[in-house]
Amino acid sequence: MSKRLIFTITTGRSGSKYITQVLRANGVQAFHEPAPNFVEVMRDAQRDSRLARDFWKYYKLPHIQSLKSHPNGHTYFESSHMFCKGFIEPLLDLGVIPDILILKRDNRAVALSLLRLETVPDITPLGLKWLLSPNDPHVYKLSPQKPWTPYQLCYWYTLETDRRARYYERYLSGLGAAILKIESKDLFEENPTCLQNLSTFFQTEISLERQPELRTSAFMQNKRKDMKLSLSETMTEADFERMEQEVRASLIPLE
Repeated sequence: MSKRLIFTITTGRSGSKYITQVLRANGVQAFHEPAPNFVEVMRDAQRDSRLARDFWKYYKLPHIQSLKSHPNGHTYFESSHMFCKGFIEPLLDLGVIPDILILKRDNRAVALSLLRLETVPDITPLGLKWLLSPNDPHVYKLSPQKPWTPYQLCYWYTLETDRRARYYERYLSGLGAAILKIESKDLFEENPTCLQNLSTFFQTEISLERQPELRTSAFMQNKRKDMKLSLSETMTEADFERMEQEVRASLIPLE
């Protein structure tokens, strides 16, 4: 692979499409969940990593290599929360070490957004298609003796993604990968340090002044269908804290 590959580790619902648009507006070859899409094999790849390796070898890497060289260099950036769901080790097995952008949003905000979109791990069709499940291998397990609410399953997913971000940050940096961690709120709020870190990481000046309409567009995109599933108006801060604490206390560490 002659290109520098940069992928994201994130939960989704974290501004990944917005950051892709920002990078593209600043001359980076950037894509958000493009075809061939990891989701095509993600669910089956949880049980058989050979499927992920073959997806890289015969579909994803040839497609990336076939893209014309970008005027601003040989960097390829893809934002997708699927990347950390069984595709990192198979890529390493093929001799490719990617650089990583870890994009973080508040866990509760992500869990609520997923819940409103009816994207619940192990329950809804969208959750089964796009998210990890507590029943998958190599994940935090939850005590089977308790019936978990949809919100708690969404919150569990954010904790599992956090675990993967910590693990791969250590592991990949040890292999020589460049790692950048940013908070999505810092990007939306145009934090100067965040923009400078992005500029250094992507080796090009990143500015939001070139296309200021992106910010308004991103807020609209992040609200898509967000009220499809409403929460009880009686839910309080204490209710959320109690449910979240129950999840954290019940996590079964990986062996």
